[in-house]
Amino acid sequence: MRRAGLWLAVSLVACNGDSGGETAVILDTGTQEVAVDADRDGLADYDEEQNWLTDPNNPDTDGDGLDDYQEVLVFETDPLLADSDGDTLTDFEEVGIYGTNPKSADSDFDGVRDPDELGQGTDPADYDSDGDGVSDGEEAALGADPLNPDSDGDGIYDAQELGYGASPTDADTDDDGLNDYAEIRQYGTDPTVVDTDGDGLDDREDAVVRGLDPRDPDTDDDGLTDGEEIAAGTRAKDPDTDGDGAPDGLETYGGTDPFNEDSDGDGVLDGSEFNNGMDPTSPDTDGDGLSDFTEFNGTTDPTNADTDGDLLSDGDERNVYGTSPNSEDTDGDRLSDWDELFLYFIDPLDTDTDGDSLEDGREVFIYLTDPAEIDTDADGLEDGDEVNTFGTDARESDTDGDLLEDGEELLTYFLDPLDPDVDGDRLYDGEEFENGTDPETVDFDLDGLIDGAEVLDFRSSPLLVDTDGGGQPDGAEAGSGGDPLDPGDDLQCVFVTVDAYPGGAVPAGATIYPTYLAVSLMGHANGGSFQDYRRDTDGNGVAEDVSSTVRFALLDNARNEVCAVTYDLSDALASDAVWVPSGAGQLLHRFQLNLRDGATTCPGIDLADYGTRDIRQVLESLDLGLAVGELFELEDDLQDQVVLDGGDWALDWEPYVGGLYLTWDNQIAHEVGYVVGYDAPCGRVATDGFGELIPLDAPTVCMADAYYEGETLLAPLLRTVTGVTSP
Repeated sequence: MRRAGLWLAVSLVACNGDSGGETAVILDTGTQEVAVDADRDGLADYDEEQNWLTDPNNPDTDGDGLDDYQEVLVFETDPLLADSDGDTLTDFEEVGIYGTNPKSADSDFDGVRDPDELGQGTDPADYDSDGDGVSDGEEAALGADPLNPDSDGDGIYDAQELGYGASPTDADTDDDGLNDYAEIRQYGTDPTVVDTDGDGLDDREDAVVRGLDPRDPDTDDDGLTDGEEIAAGTRAKDPDTDGDGAPDGLETYGGTDPFNEDSDGDGVLDGSEFNNGMDPTSPDTDGDGLSDFTEFNGTTDPTNADTDGDLLSDGDERNVYGTSPNSEDTDGDRLSDWDELFLYFIDPLDTDTDGDSLEDGREVFIYLTDPAEIDTDADGLEDGDEVNTFGTDARESDTDGDLLEDGEELLTYFLDPLDPDVDGDRLYDGEEFENGTDPETVDFDLDGLIDGAEVLDFRSSPLLVDTDGGGQPDGAEAGSGGDPLDPGDDLQCVFVTVDAYPGGAVPAGATIYPTYLAVSLMGHANGGSFQDYRRDTDGNGVAEDVSSTVRFALLDNARNEVCAVTYDLSDALASDAVWVPSGAGQLLHRFQLNLRDGATTCPGIDLADYGTRDIRQVLESLDLGLAVGELFELEDDLQDQVVLDGGDWALDWEPYVGGLYLTWDNQIAHEVGYVVGYDAPCGRVATDGFGELIPLDAPTVCMADAYYEGETLLAPLLRTVTGVTSP
């Protein structure tokens, strides 16, 4: 029976070390009891009977070699079963011999029962007997050797092989000719794939046989897989088998021959053609008639049929037309080669196709002439001459519209093709020929009426001095208000004649050095000439016979008169010369002076300067002429002077005054002064009731049968007239 208290188990040991038995002792406050362990297994008999159901008289109830105490309290095995875990090994064998777990049939949990491990030689207490990272059970399942870390002997532990997906029992998992070690350690290939890089070659052929990279499907990076190169015969380790600069892949897929450096035989390597945008399968990429070789090694673009963009192919330019395929305008005339050939039909190699001294481009764009025609307007003048020399319009045969072609005017008649009325007589030059007059003579018949007025205004004949035959020149008749076609109104004039001045010797006196020259005239104009006249010169009411005169006064630096020479003006002749006005004024009548027998008050001039001491010889040697025309350049000066002197310009001067012109070279008529006409029918100078001369309107088409006075307003330099450079 059990009582409350403290149980002590006491082991009695003999002096020789043997157990002398155990005695259970119960200590109690009032009593003491010792429990008996009959089989001396360390368990009280009572506990064996009541708690563990073991035999208290047998220390090893199940006879497994472990006493009940060890099983119950140490190993916690079943003291009633010799093989607690049922693995056919007694608990003692497991604990005492194999060191396995008597409570587990698979002590190391490797999937193989302890006795099976003992049977195959593996360690039932070691999950991985061979230490290869794979449990013995897994190895058994895979057919691997759990006692060999490298079951297939390929140099790779089984666990590593499994990590790569390879078989630990097959040294060449993928049967590609390379063992797993070589694939994993040497080449880095996949031991489970025959062709790691998928290039059509197994890993062994790639790596060992061909020396290629079994991990790179295109070892030489030429665009072809190693397998394709082997099949095609190209070099798998050389990206450019034929050495033409084009990778084998580019050639294969680009249509060229990877074994031929110049597939199209045009002299340009395939690589150069690919790199420069050419077609390596065509010898003429752009189809312009020039080979790629010619263009590539020349200056044109082998990929552009028209390098210079002039609408002509490079081949045609070089082989047909001889033009430059690099310049749209070969000859530099500002016209494209195509325009020259097909628009204007001119030579693209010649800047001046028609040889007219005008560049073709300038003809087209500036002058609008025909670059293929030397004389666009067919007027007998080359276009270049018209533009550069004569200033005429090369497109218009009659530039000035005077009914004469420019060529006729210049080459036949020597007229100005820019002036429709060279002589300013209001008839076009062509009309003058139609009327039988001279385009360079303002008054062809010298009747005092300009040709234009005769034809256009009075319908008189410009070829007859007195159209109506009435006895009075047409000019005098028209100027006096008569009709040159009516002989009945002609005045039958009888003019006085006064002999010219007799000349005479040079007056005595000191040598003079004049600076300026002033000119004045007084005379009666009757048509085309000056006549002597009658005038009351002294105011006594009696008219005297007076000679028409022209007077040359010599002035000093202060413009004071030094002396004068006077000539008979009736010796002057109407001139048909063409004088050009110095300004914009229009000339009406021209008179060529015929100086002789002049009366002089001038002492001798400097012989060294003039070659004579007689100023008359100087004046008479000059080609002097007077003209009457429009007051133009000096109008403002004369008006200022009139107003300054208190005159009425608008009332007394402007309607009546004309311009006085002087020429000393028979070419330029210089406006030097003014001229006014007065009523003097048939040379009889008339006056009004106050004895004043009666002014006439300024002449426009003819000088009237009238008395004229003219005076220099701006004296020309004497040196300019005579050519003398001093004084």
